[in-house]
Amino acid sequence: MRDAQYALFADPGGTRVDGAGCRSASRDIAGALSGQWFLDVGAGAYDGQIAIAKELTGDVRLALGTNPSGIGSMIIGSGGSGHADPENTAVTEHCYSDVTGYAFFRIESGDTTQMDVHVSSGLCPASFPTSGYVAYSR
Repeated sequence: MRDAQYALFADPGGTRVDGAGCRSASRDIAGALSGQWFLDVGAGAYDGQIAIAKELTGDVRLALGTNPSGIGSMIIGSGGSGHADPENTAVTEHCYSDVTGYAFFRIESGDTTQMDVHVSSGLCPASFPTSGYVAYSR
């Protein structure tokens, strides 16, 4: 019975993390990238919601839904060069990438309930794109 209960304290991939305890299903953190973000209906080729979460292992999981590039999700390893903690409120702009492409996020200056998102194939650009992004909110 104990092993069955301990197995519940793992990341979605099943990796058990010693010392991990219960935490909220909500990953929303005011002023940080982490959490659930929503898009107004009728915004074109993007899905109505995205989610950014740090797993118990420190990996970052992005659920990107539908977008023009066709990239549905990414997992960014905690030891990777493109890793940034989405729960850190000092990180208000970051580009995560893997072999499928990139997802660039920027919390709008002065309004921590709005976030601009640009998803595309290729490598992360040096700065946030000036066009082709959409605004999500919480």
